[in-house]
Amino acid sequence: MKSFFKILLLCFGLFFVFRDKIPSNLLDLISNDLSRDKATKILAETYLKESILRKLDNTYGFDADAYGDVKKREEIDKLKEFGFINTTIATRNDRYFGLQYEYDVVFTSKLSPYIIEEINDINSWGYRPPTKIVKVKIAENVFNEITGIRKEGDNQYIVEFSTKIVTNPLAEILPLEQHEDGVGKSVVRFVRYDDGWRYGKLY
Repeated sequence: MKSFFKILLLCFGLFFVFRDKIPSNLLDLISNDLSRDKATKILAETYLKESILRKLDNTYGFDADAYGDVKKREEIDKLKEFGFINTTIATRNDRYFGLQYEYDVVFTSKLSPYIIEEINDINSWGYRPPTKIVKVKIAENVFNEITGIRKEGDNQYIVEFSTKIVTNPLAEILPLEQHEDGVGKSVVRFVRYDDGWRYGKLY
């Protein structure tokens, strides 16, 4: 019996001496506690990224030229300069306004990775073909870092973390609004199940 206790004490001693050298995932299996490193790993791998979108369409008419929309014209020029679109001048014979000039826009393969959705809009203007509208991603709201963690009851933790905005090249042309930019905050509840930790958003 004494030998058994000596072996047990030796095992505990070795565990605490070499605890820092034991892989963290093995420690997580042994312990019911949620470490900051473990929560960070889970959130970094599984947190649902929120996309920030803008709409583009393949025809630009009155708003680009006839009404002198400088901002729209600059947008077209920059999209073309960056290689996201190609444009040609097209004429349409409108039943009410006569001959009209528009840009026909072709979306290039460089834009494809950022397209989230495509919509064919059948408009009521008799002289126009259906407009192709695309929703493009200009940025994502992603997990940044954990700012606080506390235990709440058995096998439950409240974790507070910050999020950050990561932009892509389209954001240089279709900029973020002030309310869309900056660091955000979120809070989730982690619960330990038989197959590991799961979490749900609180706010």
